[in-house]
Amino acid sequence: MKALTDFGFDTTDLSVDELLRFKILIRDYAVQVDVHPFVAGVSFDEVSARCEGVQAGLPFWDRLPD
Repeated sequence: MKALTDFGFDTTDLSVDELLRFKILIRDYAVQVDVHPFVAGVSFDEVSARCEGVQAGLPFWDRLPD
């Protein structure tokens, strides 16, 4: 939650519980964010290896293949 707030997103209507339980799409900003807490079949190491770069101290990924 702190990373989203530090990046400039308004998180006043968002809870940590929602981030852990639901797919969250943040679209009204220059940078769009998708939070998928329930993705299965891939390890963190596999995903982190595809990182495109870092912006404002946060890693970002271009659209991953389906």
